[in-house]
Amino acid sequence: MKSFAKSALFKTPVLALVVLLAAAAPADLVRLKNGNALEGVVKSESATEVVLEIGFGTMTLPKASVAAIERAGAQPAQALQKTWQQQNILHERYAPHGLADVQQELLKLQGQHGAALQTHRRMTELQQKMRQEEQELRQGQDQEIALNKQLSRSPGSSRGAVKAYNDGVARLHGLHARILELYKNTEKHQSDMAQGQRELAAYTAAVFAFAERVQGRKRQGAGADEPQAVAAFFAAVDAQLAAYRSEIQQVRIPYQRDKSRMEVTATLNGAVEGRFVVDTGASAMCISEALAQKLNLTRNATEVQTSLADGSTRKARAVLLNSVEIEGVRVARVMTLIMPRGPAPGVDGLLGMSFLSGCNLRMDPASGELRLQRFAPP
Repeated sequence: MKSFAKSALFKTPVLALVVLLAAAAPADLVRLKNGNALEGVVKSESATEVVLEIGFGTMTLPKASVAAIERAGAQPAQALQKTWQQQNILHERYAPHGLADVQQELLKLQGQHGAALQTHRRMTELQQKMRQEEQELRQGQDQEIALNKQLSRSPGSSRGAVKAYNDGVARLHGLHARILELYKNTEKHQSDMAQGQRELAAYTAAVFAFAERVQGRKRQGAGADEPQAVAAFFAAVDAQLAAYRSEIQQVRIPYQRDKSRMEVTATLNGAVEGRFVVDTGASAMCISEALAQKLNLTRNATEVQTSLADGSTRKARAVLLNSVEIEGVRVARVMTLIMPRGPAPGVDGLLGMSFLSGCNLRMDPASGELRLQRFAPP
């Protein structure tokens, strides 16, 4: 934003302004005819307008609205400019020489952060809707079973019995149509959830990538001709990054060389723990039949077509876990396949991409750790 006049604030008529802009150093004072006053540095004055600098932009005042201008002088104006720089060091106008690109990248990250918050809120609302519709689906399935049993009995030949039977058939058709609609809704919601997870993972990756670039620029000694301003600039950037990283949960999973794999303990549906092999090649999380029974999931399983590592396909039973959590990193609504047994002795399943896609994955070759990072604002 090169000029404050470009902002939404200055779509408001000047005469409606009621705020006195306080400054830390003496400033020019523009008194308005409506009794209000504005502080800043008068950049220019003509017969029709007054241009006032107010720190991170300018505003143009109609001369007809100005009652008087009290000028502070050149030295106070310079002191005020320095105060503004200290207060707005991250603004493009005050970024130290050679660091404008860092400032612009931080501005982009701020936009991504706002979008991530919106996505997170949207996903939270979607999760609530999915829970409600799943409950309705289970109730509908129970009602469908009961109604089918009722209609399977002979209705009798009386007019009333025939009418009751026909009404039951009509209810069954309506119930079946709603169940099909809920199944379609579930597929759409799941797709929206997966897209939201990818967006949040991309934002999380952007935060850590930017942090690494900032450290690189520090090592390069950018802006050495303005050491104080540069130090203040990087301190402000670090503070902003710290705020962003405080919203990101992180888990480190070590590579177990004795087993040639990564294993982790996860809590499913907030109740049952299981041991899982991390498998980025698996499209979905997988759990053993025994673990599914502990979770009482077998009743809710639906049959789906799944692809195997060799390219072949086969049918499998799928369930939607309410949550999967690893050391505080929690992913909701995780599509999971039920397999006859675990992939190895003492292992209950695979931690596949239906969980992992909700996180940013970072491999640390030096430590042999896989880092799971997930955006989870309070």
